[in-house]
Amino acid sequence: MSIGLAFFAGILLSGSVVVAFLLEYFNNRKFAKMRKNTNLKRQKCEVCAEVYFVSILSEFWRCPRCDSINKEK
Repeated sequence: MSIGLAFFAGILLSGSVVVAFLLEYFNNRKFAKMRKNTNLKRQKCEVCAEVYFVSILSEFWRCPRCDSINKEK
């Protein structure tokens, strides 16, 4: 009797792991196909005149080339 109960518990746990894996797989696949809305604007560094794309939400940004802090005009 105890072997049957252990077998049933093992099948139940294995099945729940497989179901959880499949749900996570399909959820991640759907998430990967979503289009990512990245809103960037073109900014020119005031010191070195390099052009970079920065977020539209940032008022200040740091130039990766010369490390100067620039402000949105």
